[in-house]
Amino acid sequence: MLHYSDNKTLKSIHARSEIEHIMAVPHQIISAKNSQPCMAPVQDTVIGSYILSSMDTFLPRHKFFDLTMQVSTTDREIPPPAIMYRDENGKWQSLYTGKQLINYLMPKDLYFSKAVRGFTPEDRADACMDTEERFVTVYDGDILSGRVCKATLGTAARGLIHRIHYKHGAWRAAEFISDIQKLISVWFVGRGFSIGMADCVPSAETTEKVSEVISRSIAAIHEGTRKAREAGVSEERIEGERSRVAGNIMTNSARVVLSNVPKTNSILQCVESGAKGKKLNITQILGCKYFYSVSGCCKIVF
Repeated sequence: MLHYSDNKTLKSIHARSEIEHIMAVPHQIISAKNSQPCMAPVQDTVIGSYILSSMDTFLPRHKFFDLTMQVSTTDREIPPPAIMYRDENGKWQSLYTGKQLINYLMPKDLYFSKAVRGFTPEDRADACMDTEERFVTVYDGDILSGRVCKATLGTAARGLIHRIHYKHGAWRAAEFISDIQKLISVWFVGRGFSIGMADCVPSAETTEKVSEVISRSIAAIHEGTRKAREAGVSEERIEGERSRVAGNIMTNSARVVLSNVPKTNSILQCVESGAKGKKLNITQILGCKYFYSVSGCCKIVF
């Protein structure tokens, strides 16, 4: 028979156990507000995963095995190399893909496909041939196609974190987040990633095309203003039309800049992976456009 003091102690143990379970970090990964993840890798881990999962990222055997030591939880065996070749000395060498390294730390029994970075359903017939790898396909925990980005690795609904939590539980999802952060951090120490001046300077072709867009828009503003005043249109309406045309300069220049930026541009990689920034930012940096109004007309300074 329990005394009062024993019963009080028992309640305290139960309360502490319940609180420890409810407040454990893995159990907070899924938000109660919208049933979506509120914890996920960000910034360095996102851009690192994006580059690592590229179709042209390969790792030598010793580097692959070194990085697998950063994985604390896995149910996988070391896969066979993707490429075998003979070096200049005639010795056999092997290369692993970055996708194989990410697959090594992912649990099995995951199946999904997701279109990201503007990939439309109409393009799915050509998904396997998409050079930008915008259609992510995961089969039994293996990434078969596509590049991992914020839309698949972040807090998005039905992404990797969400599905691992649903299929394998909260603790396995937390272990995956921890492992991929450690793995990417160690890999980046050797590879490196930075944004330099070369990433911020547009090519001569891009500068010329942006100048054409700006010149045509300014000419349209002046011509439209002249005709509108001759027709007796109010200054308020003219100013509104001028602002609309001037606002389109940024949009039209963005198309030019984005279509001419090399895929190796570090700023573009940050934007496309979702690690940091937006397309507007890279347009502002490479387009270098500053708008201000003087005497009722829009001028641009480079």
